[in-house]
Amino acid sequence: MIWRARQTQSSVARAMGVTPGSLSHKLNGRRPWSATEIAWAAGRFGVTVDALFRTDGVVGPEGFEPPTSSV
Repeated sequence: MIWRARQTQSSVARAMGVTPGSLSHKLNGRRPWSATEIAWAAGRFGVTVDALFRTDGVVGPEGFEPPTSSV
């Protein structure tokens, strides 16, 4: 979702008031999200809270980064 919004993890972390490392741990499931952080993220990206938890591929891209070449 961060990638689709054309934002960086660093910019989202800064806006969220956490370090980039802390955000990375949250995104990778190594640190829990508070209800306030979840609501904030939904508002930041203009989606519902339940959309943040979808696992059918609708919300996030297939990988962590877009392809860098077509070869």
